[in-house]
Parts: sequence; structure tokens; C-alpha cells
Amino acid sequence: MILEVIVARPSDIEFINKTNADRIELAVMEFDGLTPSYDFIKHATEQINKPVNVIVRDWHENFVYNEEQFLKILEHIEFIKTTKANGIVFGSLTTENDISEEQLKRVVESKGHLELTFHKAFDYVNDFVKSYELLKKYKVTNVLTTAGHKFEDGVDILNKLVSLNGPKVLIGGGINKTNYIEAFKISKNIHIGSFARIDNKILNDIDVIKTNNIKKELLKND
Repeated sequence: MILEVIVARPSDIEFINKTNADRIELAVMEFDGLTPSYDFIKHATEQINKPVNVIVRDWHENFVYNEEQFLKILEHIEFIKTTKANGIVFGSLTTENDISEEQLKRVVESKGHLELTFHKAFDYVNDFVKSYELLKKYKVTNVLTTAGHKFEDGVDILNKLVSLNGPKVLIGGGINKTNYIEAFKISKNIHIGSFARIDNKILNDIDVIKTNNIKKELLKND
């Protein structure tokens, strides 16, 4: 099982190291997650005592990248490969809301030893099963999704994706105290952001006690 928690700023590091979280997504929490500065990436990957996956996303308007924007993503990946990061978090779509296979292939060819999580761009695809099979073809490690914009509406699709035995289905986005156990019963891989923080607010500090209690409850249901 995996409990992944978002780390968004340097002050989070002290708190996350006291938790029993299994893995970190490193992302600046503006516009649902943007690439942190190189200094922060280097510092975080050296100081956090858990595997760190770094988001590579500079533009918030959508998940469609022109060549200039995409080359910047590849530049980020080259830097991240020089750090102690465990993986990258990436996703891109075509203007028709299909996964951009051409860009995915180039990322896979560029990422080297890094694991690859396809991020919440997946929630916007036209065909979840077809898109998942494409990620499976390219041996993507994880896919971060709620199979749409709300977990409760995506339960049937999430169960279907898990049954296809491809990338690990990392359920995240709107996960909270009312649904995290249900999500865990579908997939043993859970991603949380504001739920790990004081008063469930992403700008507040990570709540160490609450995060450890979440992990404890997941273990009880494993």
C-alpha cells in the first residue's frame, strides 16, 4: 500500500519527515500543482526521508503543450534526473482530450531511472480504459486519478482500471475523511493534499498526528 502526500513548500519538510507517509509528491500548490524551483527540488529530495516524485507542469491553462512548452518539460526532467528524486509526475493531452502519445513516448525515453506518474490530466480524457491501456503500453508506474472530477462519480471506472493490472491506480483529488476508506478498498494507493493538513486547508501546515492516524486506519483496512 502507498499513502502519498503533497509537499508544497520548504516548511513542510520538518512535518512530513515525522509522518508515516510512504511517498511524496513535490508540487507548488497553485493551479492544482506546478513545478517547484530547482533549488527547492534539490533541497527537498535531499532532506525528505521518503521517496519524492516531482511534478513537471509549468502551465495552468490546460494540459495541451506546444513544442516550446514541452521542451521546457524535458528540460525539467533532465534536471530532476540529477537529484535524488524517485520519479516525475507528468501528463499531457491532445486538443481532442486524448493522451498525447507522442509526448508521452518522449518523456518515457527521457526519464531514465525515474518512475513516472501520469497526473490528473487523466481525469479529462475521453475514454478512460483506452487511455489506461496506452499508459500500460508505455509501462507508466502510476496514474493519479478519480476517473473524472469527483471520486464518488468515478467508482465504477476506478474498479475497472484496477482490474486491468497496468499502472498502479493512485486515487487522489478530493479524498477526505468521508471517502478515503472507500477509495482504499478500490486501490491500495491513495494520494492526499489538503486532507493531510491542519483544518484541511492546503495553505496550512501538515498535521503530523492526523496524517499518521490516516495511515493507521488504512493499515487496519489492508
